[in-house]
Amino acid sequence: YQAGEGATEQDFEKAARWYALAAEQGDVEGQYSLGVLYYEGKGVAQDYYEAVRLMRQVAEAGDAGAQLNLGYAYLYGEGVSVVRVFGTDGCLI
Repeated sequence: YQAGEGATEQDFEKAARWYALAAEQGDVEGQYSLGVLYYEGKGVAQDYYEAVRLMRQVAEAGDAGAQLNLGYAYLYGEGVSVVRVFGTDGCLI
């Protein structure tokens, strides 16, 4: 449903429902794909925190793509708590 290939039309809401079912059963591909939909706000309300929660599960399972996405979340401060440390000169360390 996400790609809209074959006999189905693209439907992000249906894709999100199927990914959620897979994710609830511990399927890392379902968790990853649902995380992407939450990040992009396609088929679900955009929620960076939920996207990061799902990506973290997949990253901890060893998925390099999820680890990269989690790194981006921290880099851009989306869906994570970011602590910035400044030196005595006022520059970000």
